[in-house]
Amino acid sequence: MTLNDLQGFWVLKDWQKEVKDHYRKPYSETEISGFLCYGSDSRMAVSLYETSTGQLISTYGGAYEFDGEKASHFPIEGYSPAGVREKKVRYLKVEGDRLDMSTPWLDGEEGPSRYLLTWQRAYH
Repeated sequence: MTLNDLQGFWVLKDWQKEVKDHYRKPYSETEISGFLCYGSDSRMAVSLYETSTGQLISTYGGAYEFDGEKASHFPIEGYSPAGVREKKVRYLKVEGDRLDMSTPWLDGEEGPSRYLLTWQRAYH
C-alpha cells in the first residue's frame, strides 16, 4: 500500500469491537457516523459521532506518518477520551475505495480488545 492509496477523504461505514476470543460486536447500538481525511501535506483529521444526537465520540487533527502498513497519528487538537496529544497507531489496509483500520490490542474490562473500522472513500 502506498501513501497515495491512503490519501483522501473517507466516510465511516462500520465500527466494531473485537475481544481477544474473536467475538465481535458493534461499537455502539446507536448509529455511528464519521469522517477521516489524510492529506498530501502529512496532516490528518478524524471525527466520530452519534448520528441521531450529533454527540461527539472522538475528534482530533494533527500530523501523521505512514510506513506502508500503519499510520501514526500525532493529534494537536480535538476531543478524544484517550487523550488528544498522545500518539495513536492505526493498522491500515486499502482495497480499492475501502479502508480497513484497526487499533492495537488494548486491555479492557472484557480482556484484550481492539477496534475495527471500515471506511469508504468519498474522494481522493
